[in-house]
Amino acid sequence: MSANSLGNSTRSALIVIDVQESFRQMPFWSETDLPAFKAALLALDDACRARAVPVVHVFHIGQAGPFTEESGAVRALDWLPGSPDVTFF
Repeated sequence: MSANSLGNSTRSALIVIDVQESFRQMPFWSETDLPAFKAALLALDDACRARAVPVVHVFHIGQAGPFTEESGAVRALDWLPGSPDVTFF
């Protein structure tokens, strides 16, 4: 589904999963594909919000390292638009 084909439906939502600072702390993190991913996600987010499609953020929480709530890294990447309709941890 593209951003252009989104309708204003109560059965639709954009679910953004694990776009969080925790991953920047991991040894496998790479910025290589980030610009394309960021551009696509921001376009989709903008289109959904413009059409009143709910935006949901889901963050991964773990028991150790940067995925613990105490780490301070279980939060959206700095470029991700805030104010989702709902957030799950």
